[in-house]
Amino acid sequence: MVMAFTLAGCEKAPKYERVSWNVNPETVSEGVRGFGTYTNPLFRYELRVPKGWTYQDDATDLEGGRKVVFYPENKKLTDEYKGAVIVKGFVNWNVGYSIGDYFRKEVERDLWDSEIEKETIRVDDREGTLLREVTGLPESEKMDVIGFELADRIVEIRLMDNSEDAKLLLNSLNFYGDKVIDPAAE
Repeated sequence: MVMAFTLAGCEKAPKYERVSWNVNPETVSEGVRGFGTYTNPLFRYELRVPKGWTYQDDATDLEGGRKVVFYPENKKLTDEYKGAVIVKGFVNWNVGYSIGDYFRKEVERDLWDSEIEKETIRVDDREGTLLREVTGLPESEKMDVIGFELADRIVEIRLMDNSEDAKLLLNSLNFYGDKVIDPAAE
């Protein structure tokens, strides 16, 4: 009985469920009404934060962080609960990785192996690579991961929550400023 009581107070990690992450643009427009906006000038993206959600940004200045964790306000980030959606930015202008190179070399484990199912999705008219049922990452036993190769940067999204709010957050993503300035051209 003591054990049952102790376990009842523990917050369980969300169970993985295969979902479709692409949402109809009209559904997104309707669904995000009244949501707040998060903008990351460093990696040049913005998205809508659902009502009742918050975020933790690792930024040390006003530029926006390399890692931003989004989650419902009624939850607390702990060693067991790492958030619902994590957006990571990677500066790519100096190494010029393809998305495959990035997932092979810059993530906690090689995600470009043949065992992980890959598919192409579109968000904000940008093509991204969705990796299904990824295991071995620190945030969750199993999750979906999306990578966007965007000129001089890569944006990686880790999806641990398949709620409608998480889907709207992802599909409200807007990338901007993809013009790459060539110093040799000046």
